[in-house]
Amino acid sequence: MLKSRQSVDIAAEKTLEFSRLNTDAILPDSAYLDTIPIQLNSDREVWHAFLSSHSELTNWTSKVSGRTVVIDLDETLLINSQICPELWQVGRGYQDWTIYSAYKYAFMGKTWQGHLRKALGKPHYDTTDVQKYPFLKNPRHIVMFRPGMLSGLDWLKTQGVQLILVTASAQQRVDYLLKRFPLMAEVFDGHIITANDMASYYLTTAQQYQVRKDQASSQIHRQRPFSLAAKTPALVSSILDIGDYDLIVDDSTMTAELFSMTELRHRLLWVRSDLPVGGYGLQIIAEIVARLTQRLYSQPLKDHQILQLQPDLRYDQFTKARHPPVRLEDPYYWPLCHFSDQLSI
Repeated sequence: MLKSRQSVDIAAEKTLEFSRLNTDAILPDSAYLDTIPIQLNSDREVWHAFLSSHSELTNWTSKVSGRTVVIDLDETLLINSQICPELWQVGRGYQDWTIYSAYKYAFMGKTWQGHLRKALGKPHYDTTDVQKYPFLKNPRHIVMFRPGMLSGLDWLKTQGVQLILVTASAQQRVDYLLKRFPLMAEVFDGHIITANDMASYYLTTAQQYQVRKDQASSQIHRQRPFSLAAKTPALVSSILDIGDYDLIVDDSTMTAELFSMTELRHRLLWVRSDLPVGGYGLQIIAEIVARLTQRLYSQPLKDHQILQLQPDLRYDQFTKARHPPVRLEDPYYWPLCHFSDQLSI
């Protein structure tokens, strides 16, 4: 059985390799990765400031307890400098001391030109010897949680909401983020599905692919087989061996398109990925509570209709904090990101 599991994992990784965006990108050497945990003091501060001004949220906690919510990672919970270049200006800018390092730069060599650049104020990433550490040839990339959102999810968990992370990101990248952010690991508590899990699921169920637990899931998988965007109740419950979910929060246009064709459109909170840093994460948490308590969408949506959550700038006032926002170099983004949700099984 173990050998079979290992064979499936290897086949799943091979499948994902065909959909990688940057085939020339180099995986980092784990010996040089910094894995020191990072505390999200700014995130907690933002959430507590918001919650203290919205005490009415606590009035609905009895109605959200026992519900299950699926959360997407990239551009939903975690924003990145590729989609949101404003991240480079957040806090105090580009310099080393304002961004958490992905690498143990202190143990990595520099050329004499690198020492000179460092003396001129360049960050470690731009001064370390790339010939000795070729993975540094990958473009520098940083990520940051939407202000207050992860702590808001932690609050939802304390109210009895089960949270599931379902992401098209590779297992290796997710594992690294979980090591760096203990709060993220605590919030999802092992209820995590990655691209590797979805690929393994498709590989092991290919012969029985038309057998689904619900009609809506079946319709979606028939329309777009083997898709990382098809985060259906059937897929989630089968991989994690849990029951149905009540709501899914995702920015994917493909997910919205697939769900819009079925009754699952009522369960999708479709969020925007193209927003600069602000209070949108707090708005998402408030919207989750509203959806779970059925204070929105009490009337059926029109056929094939999903409304994207538009930003309310009033939430931005709560994002000011004494602690600087946490930004982290992401060493796995370029080597492991996918150019398409569609897998070739």
